[in-house]
Amino acid sequence: MATTVKSTMLTPEFRMSFPNLVTAKAFKGSNGKEKGEPSFNTEMIFDAENLDKFQKPDASGNLAAVDVKQEGVALARQKWGDINMQEAFAKTWFVKDGAALIAKQEAKGKTQIEHYRGKKVLYAKANQDYPPNLYVIENGKKRALARGLEADMAKAKQLFVGGNYAVAEINLVPVEVDEKKYIACYVNSICFTRPGDRIGGQSLMERFDGIKGGKAAHDPTSKGSDDIPF
Repeated sequence: MATTVKSTMLTPEFRMSFPNLVTAKAFKGSNGKEKGEPSFNTEMIFDAENLDKFQKPDASGNLAAVDVKQEGVALARQKWGDINMQEAFAKTWFVKDGAALIAKQEAKGKTQIEHYRGKKVLYAKANQDYPPNLYVIENGKKRALARGLEADMAKAKQLFVGGNYAVAEINLVPVEVDEKKYIACYVNSICFTRPGDRIGGQSLMERFDGIKGGKAAHDPTSKGSDDIPF
């Protein structure tokens, strides 16, 4: 059986944007139509200087700081050998630049864009059959929220919202779809750390429009990308 090429790591603290972590939903495009299978997902907004502060076990099993972009490069090399990185990931690199996202959203007439300024963005998802573990800190201790308990899910809906902060365990996995190469980011677990200014406040009509699926600046089915560190 082939071994899956992946890198499991802990993120530094990030800001959640348009998180969809309680109930799996399909992405909803600008035309209102759903794309792809339902999933759990969130945009992870990082300070640019924190991209080299991800953590993963070293040879001794101790957590050590790594650069997430270089992890992506290493995974690509491991999966596909000595490929031309610039050519292979010209439109699919997994680290997005906030300035480029702002430009795209401004072109569409969007106004909720300032949270991207000066930042770097990763889009993380989880298959609907493998929901991410959700955690909170209570009395100084981490506690898992049970998906089968209504009270816990009500709490999750209050905490895992756009603008709040979290840390997560993720897997980076090199994948190829329709002859295009990607570094996919999957979220295994996510822990709420602190509140932040709300991102994505909606009118009543916008809320109605979003019932069947989340809306985010990044379409996970798109082929575009903006930030290649080579």
